[in-house]
Amino acid sequence: MKNLIFFLSFMLLTIVAVSASEIVQLDEPTLFQLIKNNPPTTQSIEASYLGVDAGRAQANDIYAPTLSASANILDSDEKALNSFIPVTNKYKAMTLSINKPLQYGVALGGKVFTEQSTNTQLTDATTTGYGLYLSLDLYKDIFGRTSRANIDLAETSSRRADLEKEIQLAGFKNNIRKLYWALVANNEALKITKTLLSSSEKQLKDANKRFKSGVADKGELARYRSQISSRKASLISIRWEKSQLEQQLKLLLPELSESEIKLAPYNIDAAVGSVLACSAMIQKFDKAPMDFTKYDEVVDYLNKEENSKTKITNNYDSVDLKLIGEYESTGKAFSQSDSLDDLSDDGRSSMSVGLQFSMPLGSTKKETRQIQDEINKRLYSAQKRDALGKVKSYHSQTIKSVGLLNQIVFNQKENTKHLSQSLRVSKRKYNQARITAQQLVQEQDAFLQSNLDEISTKLAVISLLMDYFNVFTDTPCELNGNL
Repeated sequence: MKNLIFFLSFMLLTIVAVSASEIVQLDEPTLFQLIKNNPPTTQSIEASYLGVDAGRAQANDIYAPTLSASANILDSDEKALNSFIPVTNKYKAMTLSINKPLQYGVALGGKVFTEQSTNTQLTDATTTGYGLYLSLDLYKDIFGRTSRANIDLAETSSRRADLEKEIQLAGFKNNIRKLYWALVANNEALKITKTLLSSSEKQLKDANKRFKSGVADKGELARYRSQISSRKASLISIRWEKSQLEQQLKLLLPELSESEIKLAPYNIDAAVGSVLACSAMIQKFDKAPMDFTKYDEVVDYLNKEENSKTKITNNYDSVDLKLIGEYESTGKAFSQSDSLDDLSDDGRSSMSVGLQFSMPLGSTKKETRQIQDEINKRLYSAQKRDALGKVKSYHSQTIKSVGLLNQIVFNQKENTKHLSQSLRVSKRKYNQARITAQQLVQEQDAFLQSNLDEISTKLAVISLLMDYFNVFTDTPCELNGNL
C-alpha cells in the first residue's frame, strides 16, 4: 500500500511539474530575440575575438606615457679611517620621471630630482635639478617603420577579427534556424503519419467487419495490423527525432531549457516560395557574388597583415643604431630651499650626446628571421586560399546542389500527386474486390514514403541555403535572416 501511495504521489508531482513548465510558442522572430539575449555560444564567440582586440590595445600601451618615482635613504654610523677620506653618514634622494615613446622611432623623457648628503666634511650638501632625455632611432626603427608596422598589424588583426566574429555569429544564427526548420519538417512528417495511421485503423475496423461476415480472411487482418504497428513505430521514431532536435536547441539556447516547446503557426507554402525565390536569385550569378560576402574583406585584411608582418620580420636581425641626447640643469647649496633658489637663479647646465650601437653576431638571428618569414608566407597563404576557396566552392556547389534538389522536389511532388490519384483508385478497386489488401497496403506505404521524402528534400534545400548564408552573409533574399 505504501509503495502504491508513493508511486501515485510521484506521478502527481511529475504531472504538476510538467504542467508548470512554461510553454514557448516557437517561431523565427522568437529565436532571433533569444539569440539577442547573448546565449553562452555567442558570448564564447565574442570573448574569443576580444583577445585579438586586447592585442591591439597592448600594442598601443607601449606608447603610453609612464610615470615613475624612486626614493632612497641612508643612515650610517661608519667612521672615517682618515680625515682626508670623507665617509657619508646620511643620504636622501628622490627622483620623479616621465617617459613617452613615440611611434616614429623617438622616445622622450624628463625628470626632476633632489639629493642631500652629510659626510665627515660637509653637512646637508643638497643638489636639486631637472633633466630631459631624447632617444632617436637611426636605422632599425627609423621614422618608426617597425613601431608603426606593429601597430598596423594589431589594428588590422582587430578589424579582421570583427569581421570573422560577425561571420561566426551569423553561422550560429543559421544553425539555430536549421534546427527550427528541422522541427517544422518533423511536425509535417508527424501530421502525415498520424493521418495515415488513422486511415489504417479505420481500414482495420472495416476488415474486422468483413472478417465477421466471412468476406475477409486472417491474412488481411494481419496485414492491416502490421501496417498499424509500422505506422506507430514511425510515429515513435518521429517523436524521438523531435526530442533530439529540442535537446540540441535547448543546449544552444539555455533560456529554453525548462520550457515546453510548441511550434507557433507557420506558413509552409510561403516558406517554400521564399526558398524557390532565393534559389532562383543565387542561380543568376555564374561567379561568386563578392558583394554578398565578408570574406573578400577578410582577404584584404590578411594581405595588409602579411605586409606589416614582413616589415617586422625583415628588421628582426637588423643592426640597432640610436642617437642619445641628455640635458640637465642643477642647483647646489647646503639646504633644500637654497638649492632650489640656486637652480632658479644660477642653474648649472650640462649636455651630452652619444651613439648607441648593437649588432647581432653569428647567423642565429638570421636563421630565425628566415624561418619566421617562411612561416608567415605559408600561414597567410593558407588563410587566404581557405577564405577564397570557401567563397568559390560554396557558390558553385550550392548552385549545382540547389538545382538538383529543386528537380528532386518537383519530381517528388509529381510522384506524390500521382500516388494520391492512384491510391484513390486502388481504394475503389479494393472495395470492389478487384485488388488484394496487400496491394492496397503497398500503395499506402508508397504514398507515405513519397510524402516523407518530399519533406526531407525540402529540408535539405533549406539547410543548404542556410550553409550558403554562413559564407554569403549579405545575400539579399527574404530567407536570409542575417539582414
